[in-house]
Amino acid sequence: MSSRRCPPRSGQRGVAALELAMVLIPLLLLLYGIVAYGSLFWVQQTLTRAAEDGARAALQSAQLTDVHGASMLSGDAACKAAGQSVQWLNARRRALGLSDVACSQPAVVACPYAPGNRCLQITVTYQNYQMYPLVPELIPLQDWLHSLLGSQGEWIPRDLEARAWVQLGGA
Repeated sequence: MSSRRCPPRSGQRGVAALELAMVLIPLLLLLYGIVAYGSLFWVQQTLTRAAEDGARAALQSAQLTDVHGASMLSGDAACKAAGQSVQWLNARRRALGLSDVACSQPAVVACPYAPGNRCLQITVTYQNYQMYPLVPELIPLQDWLHSLLGSQGEWIPRDLEARAWVQLGGA
């Protein structure tokens, strides 16, 4: 039995590599987008958790003091608890030479849902997330998207912020 060799098809050489490149590049960009946006949501969830922890600490601090002195003690306890919740984020920001995640000194105000009650609002902010995201941009898409879509929306927010309210005493 003789073996017959098929003549090489010169028009088909390298087609598999080309098809792989055509499929792999968009697939990798999609994967990068999922990871980048996932990290954005992860940081936002961390900030939300920090604000909630701060609100919880403010409430516990307010219960330990009288209602008139609760503002200062609650604010200190709130920002300290929020800072403990974002320690890993602060370590990363310090490594980049940036300031820590900001916790605004809470103030006692009227509750938005019940103006007769007093509430404490805790705000935790990751400043300049757009320039220093958790996963850096591989290619500068921000300028391209602005030229394509206009400046009415940003696909990566400039700052990430989370707020939590806690009611102090009241009805």
